[in-house]
Amino acid sequence: MPILPPLVLAWLAAAPLTLQGEDPFPAATPESQGLSAPALAQLGATVRELVAKDEIVGAELLVIRNDHTVLHEAAGWKDREDKVAMPLDTIFCVRSMTKPVVGTAVEMLLEDSALQLDDRAAAYLPAFDSERSRAITIAELLHHTSGLPLSSLLGRKPGDVKSVREVADLAGAHGPEFTPGDHFSYSDDGADTLGALIEVAAKRPLADFVTERVLAPLGMHDAVTVVSADHPLRARVASNYLGGPGSWQRYWSPRDPPLFGTLLASQSLYCSPRDYARFLALWEHRGKSGDARLLRSSTCKRALAPGTLMGYPTGFEGVTTHYGELWMLYVDARDEKELYAFGHNGSDGTFAWVFPKLDLMVLCFTQSRGADIGGKLETVLQRELVDPMLHIERKPPVSYGEAALDAVAGWYWNESRDGIVLIARKGATLELEIPGRAAVELKAGATRDRWTIAQSPDDAFELERDGEGAPRALLGRSPKAPQPVRFERWQADPSWPALDEVMALRKKAVDWDALPALGVLQAQGKIDMPALKVAGTFTSTFEGLARYRLDLSTNRASAQAVRDGETVWTANTLVSGGKPQAADEATRERMQLASPLHVIVDWRTCFRDLCVIACPPADAEAHATLVLRGTPARGRGRTLVVDAESGLLLNESLVLLEPGLGELGTTITYDDWRAVGDVRLPFKAVAEHPTPLLGTYDTTWESVATHVTLAPDFFAMPAPK
Repeated sequence: MPILPPLVLAWLAAAPLTLQGEDPFPAATPESQGLSAPALAQLGATVRELVAKDEIVGAELLVIRNDHTVLHEAAGWKDREDKVAMPLDTIFCVRSMTKPVVGTAVEMLLEDSALQLDDRAAAYLPAFDSERSRAITIAELLHHTSGLPLSSLLGRKPGDVKSVREVADLAGAHGPEFTPGDHFSYSDDGADTLGALIEVAAKRPLADFVTERVLAPLGMHDAVTVVSADHPLRARVASNYLGGPGSWQRYWSPRDPPLFGTLLASQSLYCSPRDYARFLALWEHRGKSGDARLLRSSTCKRALAPGTLMGYPTGFEGVTTHYGELWMLYVDARDEKELYAFGHNGSDGTFAWVFPKLDLMVLCFTQSRGADIGGKLETVLQRELVDPMLHIERKPPVSYGEAALDAVAGWYWNESRDGIVLIARKGATLELEIPGRAAVELKAGATRDRWTIAQSPDDAFELERDGEGAPRALLGRSPKAPQPVRFERWQADPSWPALDEVMALRKKAVDWDALPALGVLQAQGKIDMPALKVAGTFTSTFEGLARYRLDLSTNRASAQAVRDGETVWTANTLVSGGKPQAADEATRERMQLASPLHVIVDWRTCFRDLCVIACPPADAEAHATLVLRGTPARGRGRTLVVDAESGLLLNESLVLLEPGLGELGTTITYDDWRAVGDVRLPFKAVAEHPTPLLGTYDTTWESVATHVTLAPDFFAMPAPK
């Protein structure tokens, strides 16, 4: 008889606890478990609507009450290009929902006395034995208070990472960005450091230990630590997408090489919703799985204890967010010792909530990276299921017609604080745009003329009206600010220069009419993204305004983006192995104004709406400026700041859809203007994001050639090999 590997032996030894064929959550009617069938139907309808509106590609929804399945549905696509519908029990990459699973492995080693909460990482990992990193403890790593950055892997192919120890060593060498223990700051590097600590303390690979001690005893046979090329469950794994509505792009399918080559503690577990529910049930039942105890009740109590404030937005009203020991905690805002729910989510669009007092678990898994649906699901979940079970009645939100919302929409101005903000109607809701920073949905409250930010319900805007009922001002209120910020309704000033005058000033500065005389223009230069540790070189080629090609090569990836009139294609080695792909609608919109030459053209030709919205006076440090707003035929507008004396563009602010990250604000500053023939062009541009995670994107032109001869197929998409 052949000798079985230890991993298989452990799996078989654990099988009697929860046999593979045994369903730990048998189906039951909602009414038999104290739930309303119409309420559950509304939750399912919400998920289907998200698919119908293209906010997600596909989803699987699972609701469990009293360890009985009361709703299990699938919607949308497992693979949209191949027309494969989403089946039940699909396996998803759960990304950051890996963290609680690995955290459970840490808890087991703590109970084994192989680790201690106050142990320092440096005692196990030499990379942390430095003045910067030596103070970091296991407790701080569990609570995301270590000070380590979000990720050392941003911009890298995760498949190139050979071990979790590799990531931990990078984190230790980088060190914390603030004093460990000072405050919460979400860190994948911190979680991967815990994964490396497990390997040292357990004296075996992370995947082996997690499988032996967590996955196998729970009967999680659909949980996969590495989706190898020949893994028997690979065909059941959902394809992965990134982007947003109208711009979903498949970046991995089961036919591709493994997305992850090793189990990362921060993000690489694959699992079906039903199997992940087995794991959640262990914690809901305070460490017990069936008749077996895998964790002490006291361990579960400590790991789920509020105290580390996250401050992250949530759709649950009257709830604040804390962080336990690798668990997201939802806490009653009136009593921050009262646990409302716990769970976690993953950046590819997976969500799970456990309501321990209600014996209720809700899981919604998608494969749509960049989907911003957590708050929407939480709002519906609270209204339809949780509030009725807790016998809580809340006032319904005020209903507004389209005409009423259109009357509120417009520009609002605060000269001393945040400048101008735009309120726009988006269907039956309002949206607030702060140029260069963010665009967020506003949610109607129970009080008329009061809206909250959907992703951050504690922040609100109140409308002030004049004696005739017309909107006069917006008052921004936040618990972090002692006084409201007042934004007056914007009105044009007849003393400002007319648009034609501003364009004449700009033409004198750059002379866009001289551009055709330069022929094909080709610029070469370098880029630098310090926060992401990305640097490289680029070549930008322009043939008039309709044809543009960017060739980019960095230390992390290479990419191309080409626009030939209405035809746009892209290729990126981080997506689909660098295969050229026709661009989606959102990318086409973005490429309309992606060419650096747009800074010198007559904006009246590329914006359907263009107007002067401000004329701030000069101050001691700068010239007077003119602020314009341009809205293209498709997509969001841009706020453009022009020097009132020279006519040169100083900066522009916009909100763009970044694939996998959602809509992000950006402010681009232009400098080092030089003459190329009779045209003046900026040789330096610095794009700054409001989040320090992304930091700045510095672009420098080092050389420019004119009248370049191109191959006939230079702008054509390469034929597939």
